[in-house]
Amino acid sequence: MSWCTIESDPGVFNEMMWSLGAKKVAVREIYSLDDIAQSNEPSYGLIFLFKWVQEVDPRPIATEQDTEGLIFARQIATNACATQALLSVLLNAPDVELGDELTEFKGFVSMLDPETRGMAIENADHIREVHNSFARPEPFLNEEVKNENAEREDAHHFVAFVPFNGRVYELDGLKEGPVEVAAVASGVNWLSEARPVIEQRMARYAASETHFALLSVGPRRRCVLEEQILLAQTQLDTMMGGAEEADVVAQLTEELQLLRLQLDEEVATEEAHRQENVRRRHNYVPFIVALLRHLAARQQLAPMVETARSRARAQAQAKK
Repeated sequence: MSWCTIESDPGVFNEMMWSLGAKKVAVREIYSLDDIAQSNEPSYGLIFLFKWVQEVDPRPIATEQDTEGLIFARQIATNACATQALLSVLLNAPDVELGDELTEFKGFVSMLDPETRGMAIENADHIREVHNSFARPEPFLNEEVKNENAEREDAHHFVAFVPFNGRVYELDGLKEGPVEVAAVASGVNWLSEARPVIEQRMARYAASETHFALLSVGPRRRCVLEEQILLAQTQLDTMMGGAEEADVVAQLTEELQLLRLQLDEEVATEEAHRQENVRRRHNYVPFIVALLRHLAARQQLAPMVETARSRARAQAQAKK
């Protein structure tokens, strides 16, 4: 029951969440840490990708008393950290529609200890199938070769940051339990408290690593816009059309036009992500083989190969 590696792409995470049943939640990428502190959009949690290195973490594990009700799971399955980080946010987000299957799963694992929760995730067929639907097509590699390649590649890891009971916790399935990283005062955006922690983490690896990714999990913008359009249209429909309401009608009409434009943009973005996911899953080998056969039949393949070899030799010589 192996798990594949997952790209840190919003389109990938969104399709995973929607396939699991959380259709009113979406992921957006954070390009600047300034966006965190200044963000006015609700966020249920952050997912942070970084290059994993073996090290001793001196930070203490939070007590069970402080984290009672917080769902934390140990990572049992190799390569499951992306989905596990996503579940860490979803299962701890208040008032989020998870869908029937995830809601049932949440009720089940909430009664378990972290180790058993990790085993439950590993053995959840639907969650694993959704995760593995993004496996890269590699028809010429068997499992042994894939494992050897994975061992040679740099290991990257996903962790989650979630607010809970006036504190921010880092949920890393490779640790024994949640780690408290910040306290959040009443009325303060928890994202601004999480920012210094992420900055410290990035600074620790900045000398040798530049590949970081930060994703925020929040309400799906398409659903939010659709609700706003419905509300504005309902208000407009109840207007009597009198002269005293003309200004309000004009304002609502303009607001509706803007909301519909924003919705069109959001629908287009989601469609672009969907098409990109189709390309990720597609096996291009038959097309490549057909192309090579066509080039060979037209006597064009051999000259192209020789040109590429000559170019490679020239580049290797230039490096000496």
